Amino acid sequence: MQYIRVNIPFRNADKTIKLVERILKQNESLAPNSPIVNDLDFLAMADTLERIATLKNEIYQSDKQSKALYGKCFHLLGTAPGQNLQCHGTLKVLITKVRGFLFHTYTISPMQLKVWGFNVKVGQTKGRRTVKISITGYSTADLLELAAAIIARHIKEGIASPLIGKVDMAEFALKTTEANTIFNLAEKKSKEREAKNNEMQKLIGYAKGQTALIAGTCYNFITLVRNQLLNIYDQNPDELGNWGFDVVISQGTPGRKKKIQSIEY
Repeated sequence: MQYIRVNIPFRNADKTIKLVERILKQNESLAPNSPIVNDLDFLAMADTLERIATLKNEIYQSDKQSKALYGKCFHLLGTAPGQNLQCHGTLKVLITKVRGFLFHTYTISPMQLKVWGFNVKVGQTKGRRTVKISITGYSTADLLELAAAIIARHIKEGIASPLIGKVDMAEFALKTTEANTIFNLAEKKSKEREAKNNEMQKLIGYAKGQTALIAGTCYNFITLVRNQLLNIYDQNPDELGNWGFDVVISQGTPGRKKKIQSIEY
């Protein structure tokens, strides 16, 4: 028995696209005598490939822009690679400075820092009170939320704010606004990239819930082409290699009638 295995690059978007391109090229080279020219909509699939190419470029641009924006935001915050609390003028340094002044002001009642947005933990260690007000591990969104809370409380305190004369709150507010604006733009570009990638995956046929039965997708197209070619070249399955397919032929028990078996993936 002869077993024919014709592999499809399932879940590999790039290889699937290349296979579709190879099929279209082979069909064009054989026209008007292509064995499947009248069975499938090659023009529609060519249009799908063009849309995928456009989406790939848009995804690349969105990704490039979002990374640049995130980098600029991290630099303003002071969380970019290589930055630390010695990098004066960053928002994280200013927040750390605010925390220090507020802790000094509210030494007796450190829980007061909670109204300024800080996470305060008070405990006991060997009979001594411990106070932990850490911002280590904060995400970008967490730091920006904390900065906004500090500004809001400072405004509410008015002339009684303990930060007056201690921290340049005008600079603090300016950096917070700038970082927020850039971060929101970065998030927008990131979501655009995700949406375009989802659209591309649907066209390819590899989005969640899709199968080879979804008409109009690349996955559906190459599956139909493979199955038709297997029927046409049942005596010479190696021909599928000319269409870009990976054909693996193995032999079964000798002396028996040969049979072609297609294994789908």
